[in-house]
Amino acid sequence: TGANPLAELEIVLEVIQHAQAGVAGGVKLATLDAIVALHPAIIVVGGGITNQDDPAFVAQSMQARMKT
Repeated sequence: TGANPLAELEIVLEVIQHAQAGVAGGVKLATLDAIVALHPAIIVVGGGITNQDDPAFVAQSMQARMKT
C-alpha cells in the first residue's frame, strides 16, 4: 500500500500507553538500526536472516547491532 513501516511503528509507539510494541516483517540489516532506535519491545527477524547467502553472519551482525 506504499505505507512506511517505520513511520507506522513511530505512530504506534506514540499512541500506546499501557502496552509494548513489537516489529515483525521487513527487518534486515539495512533497516535494523532505524528499528532499534525506536526501542520496540520485540523484534522478530525471519527472511532477513534465512534468505541471506550467509545467514549465520547476518544473525551475528544483527545481534551485535542490537547490543550497542
